[in-house]
Amino acid sequence: MHCGGGIGFGDITYHGDAGDSSGGDTVSGDNTIVVRARGTAGGENLRVTVGGNEVANYTLNSSFSNQTIYTSATGGINVEFTNDGGNRDVQLDYIEVNGAIWQAEDQTTNTGV
Repeated sequence: MHCGGGIGFGDITYHGDAGDSSGGDTVSGDNTIVVRARGTAGGENLRVTVGGNEVANYTLNSSFSNQTIYTSATGGINVEFTNDGGNRDVQLDYIEVNGAIWQAEDQTTNTGV
């Protein structure tokens, strides 16, 4: 992302265990989101929301790294670049949601280009 903005990754829904017959009740940490990103300068800030609620807020360095988030939240996932300025940019490779990889370039909502 070359400017402040975000990428909308679609909805996360309860995945449960294969043998779970509870009808979909979500308990803490049932969803795992891994965000793979880096800053071009270091010090770039990412905010991750699920269903409009912040589930992570962290600062990147200049090497690709994975940030793992455990949440019971469901709904639309957004990754937002919040401190654009100077030579700061973010390279967001993908997110992994409950084991499935969602590539950043394949998303329909992308306001950070």
